[in-house]
Amino acid sequence: MSGYKRPYTLKEEKEILKFIIAHSGFYQLRGRQFWVTMEESFGKGRTWQSLKEHFRKHMFSKVSNPLYELEKEQIEKIIDGYKNSASDSRKVNDNTSTYPAKDFNDYLSSDSD
Repeated sequence: MSGYKRPYTLKEEKEILKFIIAHSGFYQLRGRQFWVTMEESFGKGRTWQSLKEHFRKHMFSKVSNPLYELEKEQIEKIIDGYKNSASDSRKVNDNTSTYPAKDFNDYLSSDSD
């Protein structure tokens, strides 16, 4: 059947979490390269996009699930890393510009007028 997506097993989800912990990938979870590396090491027919999106959409919100058998410290690192990697990636140098403009008309105005 074309387009069939095989559901993730608990074993696969645990492997994802073990990989994150073993490679200290806590602050790389929103990037691309970490997931590409994971895909290369897994070799299970899962793309890096699939791994990342499954973690983001299905695993992150339930990372403290006892079935994952994680220690409290590991759970905290994953949560903190995921949340902080999001805020770090969106930081803008305050000295450069006012992009994005708060008002559409700010885009239309010109300093040379």
